[in-house]
Amino acid sequence: MARILIVDDEVRLGRVLVEMLEGAGHEVAHAAGPGAAVRRVSPRCDLALDARDGLGRVGTATWILDELLVPEFSLDALERDLIHHALVRAGGNKAAAARLLGITRRRLYSRLDSFGELAHDED
Repeated sequence: MARILIVDDEVRLGRVLVEMLEGAGHEVAHAAGPGAAVRRVSPRCDLALDARDGLGRVGTATWILDELLVPEFSLDALERDLIHHALVRAGGNKAAAARLLGITRRRLYSRLDSFGELAHDED
């Protein structure tokens, strides 16, 4: 599999991406910004880093999206898997899972309801 460096100053999102990619068998590291990334990059890195922010760099990371976008890909399944992973990591606590995902608890309940998986118990 691939060696991947996630560069994102949004720590929670970075952690979710790291865990998701590690679960898929990749070797993953996380850097909290361009300075930290430059310090972590080995000479064998496929991407050259510069001063662009995350949005400016999206185009260079399209190969990651290409890996996800295969005929059997399902955005709903990815969202469902991320939510379930956050719930497991939070020990079933929906408020804590929502914080891990960077969404409100109300939004989490809405997504669970849309999946038909909403438990009618409150945290």
